[in-house]
Amino acid sequence: MNLNLFEPWSASPRADQILGLNQQQEQGRLPWLLPLRRQRMAASAFSFFRGAAAQMAIDLAQQTNSGEQLQLCGDAHLMNFGFYASPERTLLFDLNDFDETYPGPFEWDLKRLAVSAVLAAQELGLKEEEQQTAVKTLAKHYRSCIARYGERNRLEAWYARLDAEAFIGGISNKHFRSYLETVAQQARGRDSLSSVRRLCEGEGPSRRFRNDPPTLQTLEAVENWRPSLNNGYLDTLRVEVRGLLKHFNVVDQALKVVGVGSVGRRCGLALLQGEHPNDVIVLQVKEAVASVLAKEESGRQQGQRVVEGQRLMQSASDPFLGWA
Repeated sequence: MNLNLFEPWSASPRADQILGLNQQQEQGRLPWLLPLRRQRMAASAFSFFRGAAAQMAIDLAQQTNSGEQLQLCGDAHLMNFGFYASPERTLLFDLNDFDETYPGPFEWDLKRLAVSAVLAAQELGLKEEEQQTAVKTLAKHYRSCIARYGERNRLEAWYARLDAEAFIGGISNKHFRSYLETVAQQARGRDSLSSVRRLCEGEGPSRRFRNDPPTLQTLEAVENWRPSLNNGYLDTLRVEVRGLLKHFNVVDQALKVVGVGSVGRRCGLALLQGEHPNDVIVLQVKEAVASVLAKEESGRQQGQRVVEGQRLMQSASDPFLGWA
């Protein structure tokens, strides 16, 4: 395997293709956020890779594939995995970004994940031998997990979850285990109230989002776009969640900049307030466009594509996950 992925190169048809595709990917985004997107992508090879899912999709489509089609994440790099709480408040480890989810050959996600492991190792200053060890270990563990799940019946595989406690406890490297224990502890402390303390100012009914541009700002500059509970979103939720949200009202909205590849897309936060001062929920509302894996537009609403793909792939999804 040739892992020397980023040798110096000058202007070429390949460079022109990459530049042209990146400019195409910028169409429809909020123009004043494009410099921030370029800045984040230019930070390192790994950062560029994070924002270049469309380029990798084109490259993968030109290769021979396995023909084994399934629901893909479409952007399965290392930074799109993390800890989150299940509806039962159990801490899980899983994929957490599905903007590009779409059916495709199973190995495409694996290849993008493997390349991200090499680039992350390079960014950490690891030697080429260590980079190879990292990606080979990843592939070996993937094979062993697939073999193990293949021995289970359908329902056992369906209900399988990667519990954070068991996951961390099984790591032999004590330094890495200690690091993940710290990350997991931080994840356990994340809830609506902690988000409110970080993102908002004021108390009770007067609570509002802070204006902290460019990463968090009011929606005044985004014409005709406001997160709402009354635009079909509630109809995509389970009945008990709809019943809960009927006791809340949207009292404020803000524009939030997230990630690398998503910069410039409309990503909003909605602040929901209930009758009690601490009855507060923060919902993220992301603009969905066609997946980079899609060869042509389908008639399905793009938000529906993302939500249904996430529900298919995640071991447990947020009960507030829906589309509008």
